[in-house]
Amino acid sequence: MNWDAIGAIGEVIGATAVVVSLVYLASQVLVSNRLARAEAWRVPNSDLNSINASFGTDPVFRTALNKAMNENADRTGCDTDECMALDMYLISILNIYEQIYREIREGTLKEDAIHDFGAKALIMLPYFRGSWFLYKQSLGHSFVSYFEQHLMAETAQNAS
Repeated sequence: MNWDAIGAIGEVIGATAVVVSLVYLASQVLVSNRLARAEAWRVPNSDLNSINASFGTDPVFRTALNKAMNENADRTGCDTDECMALDMYLISILNIYEQIYREIREGTLKEDAIHDFGAKALIMLPYFRGSWFLYKQSLGHSFVSYFEQHLMAETAQNAS
């Protein structure tokens, strides 16, 4: 065997090792991306559970939510404390929606994630719709535009 043949064999082995390394790295990137998406989806759901647990123990909030959901009360159907409790709750929910929106914009989550989030019934409430002008002042402009064009319009259309 001559040195040229040994060199060619070495190059083939080296090229094979590079290909195997690239395949391994690609699989690790895919796993990492899946984990990032799972975490990006877990966090909003965990936040929603925490918010529901903390607000759910407040009797003022429970009364206000009952009025908003079962009696279709708007802001005029609730007293000041009830409005404050509902507003704080709904702003917290909107912050989670905005978090999901940012994850979609960054490419971590797919667009359907925001449509799958479990707080959509709140958007259809007369209380929410009548209070939107207050809430949107504390949210990012691009999110407000997206939310109005996609989620609010979609829920209004589905309610019709």
